[in-house]
Amino acid sequence: MLPIQRLRQLIQTALDNYDRDRGWLRRAQPEDLIAKIIARLMNRQIGDPPSIHRLREILRGFPADADDQAIASSEQLWPLIDCLYNTPRAAPPSLTTTIIDQLQHDLSAQFPTHIAEAFDDLQQAGILNQENVTAIVQHPQHAQNIAQVFAVLQRAGILNPENREALLQHPEHAKHIAKAFLYLQQDNILNLENRAATVQHPQDAENIAQAFVYLQRANILNLENREAMLQHPQQARDIAQVFLYLQHVGMFDPKNRAVILSRPQHAEDIARAFRDLHRTRILNQANVTLLLQHAQYAEEIARAFALLQRASILTPENRAAILQHPKRAVGLGSAIYALARGKILDQGNLDKLLAEPTRALLIARELGGKADTYDPAIQDFNEIQNAACFFHCSNASTILPPEIRAKIAAHAAGNLDWESAFAIATASLNVGDARTEDAGASTTYGAGGAPSLSAPR
Repeated sequence: MLPIQRLRQLIQTALDNYDRDRGWLRRAQPEDLIAKIIARLMNRQIGDPPSIHRLREILRGFPADADDQAIASSEQLWPLIDCLYNTPRAAPPSLTTTIIDQLQHDLSAQFPTHIAEAFDDLQQAGILNQENVTAIVQHPQHAQNIAQVFAVLQRAGILNPENREALLQHPEHAKHIAKAFLYLQQDNILNLENRAATVQHPQDAENIAQAFVYLQRANILNLENREAMLQHPQQARDIAQVFLYLQHVGMFDPKNRAVILSRPQHAEDIARAFRDLHRTRILNQANVTLLLQHAQYAEEIARAFALLQRASILTPENRAAILQHPKRAVGLGSAIYALARGKILDQGNLDKLLAEPTRALLIARELGGKADTYDPAIQDFNEIQNAACFFHCSNASTILPPEIRAKIAAHAAGNLDWESAFAIATASLNVGDARTEDAGASTTYGAGGAPSLSAPR
């Protein structure tokens, strides 16, 4: 960190400045009665103050014959940092205060900026102690992250030796682990087992901690489920949230548990799907069963169900009709959303979409739907339209063959199914189709935004 000889120079310079400028009372000897009387009348003391005495002791503790390249250990560095950072300052400022402040400034200048700032963070949090300074010195490249994390845990009342040691096992992921500890602490499940589990996967510590919180809220946080989360650390939060929803509707059983664990890649979609149904109060066993049967398209199907529920047209017939086209769920769901945003979602318009699901987005626009331009399916739609416009302008008098249309369809970002993408490309290149000419004139529906997801509290 810092050479011993450099530290000696800094301290010696500070002491020399103090000795040069100190007043008569500071120079007085203990046996000087006149000095004692005057000091008492002035409510002062004779001789050097404790901080200066300590600086002299620290200076004597550094070997004078140390090699020029010898680096001070954290044990050697700590007394100096403690003296400078933790010494109370007098008001109004005195010579001693000025000397200590200047020495602290000079010492800070010797450290890289991020380490000096780390010490400042610890001081402001009231946790500048030997253990924390040692942690900074031992992990200099992560100094500021560690200091900030220690401060956060201190405010939460959970900065203890066990948590400090756990964080320092993976200092590069200190923030992830600290957030995990906060999640666990909020639900009173920050214990030895859960702490060890999160540290096993530091990059996914937050996911695992949030998963444990969900399982705890569902009263199913046991050894078996904890191990299941650790087998899928990246999807742990989503899997646990699915478990929570299943428990909510009385369907968390070994069979459904196994289904979810066998498809961890779909856990996020299923969790979002259940969330949509829950918000519209249609999370029931019948709908959950249907979504589990179509796990790959669960989010899009649930989105459609929720929109129809809000429009009061989620009938058994409409539910069945949507499930007849699970692969078209992305485009169909976005088309239904466009109608809802345009305030024209009713049974008649829905029937038109369901009659031609591959053309649902085109039909929704023809009807006056107002789509969300941040919607991935709409972005695909616009990409295809733009590509089609390019080919159409270059070959205005030519009907392009199917293979060219296929290439244009392939230009989609991959959210739409291929058949829907091909239908959009074909319609966009059909010069004789009045609907297509209108489509070529406008490649977007409108602006909008998508809701964000939040972690458990």
